[in-house]
Amino acid sequence: MIPSYDYSGTDGNKAPMMHGPLMRLVLPDLDVCRSGRRFWVEVKTKSHATPTRCAGNRLEHGISARQWRNYVAVQDVSGCTVFLAICEASTREVRVADMNRLTIRESRMRKDGADEGAMVFFPRSELPVAYVVSAASFTWRSERA
Repeated sequence: MIPSYDYSGTDGNKAPMMHGPLMRLVLPDLDVCRSGRRFWVEVKTKSHATPTRCAGNRLEHGISARQWRNYVAVQDVSGCTVFLAICEASTREVRVADMNRLTIRESRMRKDGADEGAMVFFPRSELPVAYVVSAASFTWRSERA
């Protein structure tokens, strides 16, 4: 069940949620249907991929571990695949992959000396380019990388 009042909350600051008898799960950004199939898409905007020393200096993107676990639970409960779409401002590429196919590593992230919490990182190379946005057609609003 997805209550319609949960889409934005009374102040427009509440994420849509799936409610069950023992839990509430924040839903991915998009609920997509095509050719009789249904799937979820979580969209993240990143300024650029970052190299990591932990995994041979490969380029990575990441999301909070809390969000990652939440989307895995949504997938398990709904039976519908969750895709992760990364909109990369530095390249104007939209990279998309099934979360089940990503090789993940979990680590705590520190930024400017502050602990940002547990994060899940995955190789940029495992997110194929689905689309390139033309420079003239879109202005990026980036989150942290």
